Amino acid sequence: MLYIEEVLDRQTGELVTVSKGEWITVTELAALYGVGPRKARCVLRHMDFLGLEGARAHARHRIQPWAVKRGYGRRNRAKAGARIPFDVISPEGREWIEVRWSQSLRAVEEAALGSRLEDARGALAWFKAEYRLQPMPVHAEVSWLTYFFTDLSHAEVGSILEVSQQLVSRYAAERSRERSQRMLRKNAVVPELGKIRRRGLNADHSDDTTDWHR
Repeated sequence: MLYIEEVLDRQTGELVTVSKGEWITVTELAALYGVGPRKARCVLRHMDFLGLEGARAHARHRIQPWAVKRGYGRRNRAKAGARIPFDVISPEGREWIEVRWSQSLRAVEEAALGSRLEDARGALAWFKAEYRLQPMPVHAEVSWLTYFFTDLSHAEVGSILEVSQQLVSRYAAERSRERSQRMLRKNAVVPELGKIRRRGLNADHSDDTTDWHR
C-alpha cells in the first residue's frame, strides 16, 4: 500500500505530494519471510513490535504505540462494514524488523520446540504410569511417540528418550515395514473355495446357495 503525504512548500506556498513509500500489512510481511501470519505475529510480539489488545474474541494484535511514534507503523481503524482493524508497517519499520528478525524467529521456534518436547515427554510418562508399563522398551516408546506426535522429528524423539537419532530412525523404519506388511495381508485377495449347494424342502429353495470363504 503506497502512502503519500501533502507537504507545504514554503517557497511557493503550494502543497506538494510526497511519497512515504510502500507500507505493508503483517500478513504481507509474513509472506516476505516465508512464514505464516500467525508465526509472524509471534515473532513481532517477541520484538515488542506488536502487542495483544482486547480480550477473548475481541483480542487483536496491534502495532505498539512506541513504534507508531517512531514512524515504524500506522494503526488504522476498521473500514466501513468491517469489524477488524488493520495496521501497516512502514519501510523504516521493515528495516528495524529486518535487523532483529533472525534472532527473534530462532527464539520463538526454540520456545515452541521446548514446549512440544515437554508435552510429548509428559504424555509418554502419563501413559506408562497409567498402564503400568515401567520399564517400557525403547522400540515401544519410539513407536508410541511417532504415532501420537507425528510432527516430532527423529532427532526430537531421540532427545526425549535420550537415545541417538539413528536408533530412533531404525525402530521407526521397522515399524513402518511391519505396518506395510500388515496392510498387504489385510488387502490380499482371498480365493473363493467354492459354493456348497443347499437343498431346500421345496422347489422355491432348491437353488439357494451359500458362499463359503476362508
